[in-house]
Amino acid sequence: MLGADPPTVTRVAAALLVSERTLQRRLHDEGTSFAALLDEARRELAAAWLDEGRLSRTEIGYLLGFSHPSSFSRATRRWFPSAAAAGR
Repeated sequence: MLGADPPTVTRVAAALLVSERTLQRRLHDEGTSFAALLDEARRELAAAWLDEGRLSRTEIGYLLGFSHPSSFSRATRRWFPSAAAAGR
């Protein structure tokens, strides 16, 4: 569900055939949130695609649902602080 139209709680709940409230309650019971899971999924995919080296950073950002390359750049600095410090 990532890409030009990033997933929302509403869309994910519908895909899982549960209500939004049920999804949010179950995530809360697991000690997480929809935003945290979305961020983690994006981070894992970004790491894999950056390691592959086949896609540009702009393409990866788009595929992960970031509206601007600068937004993806900020996210990668947050996700991979040691790589950012090394100038990668």
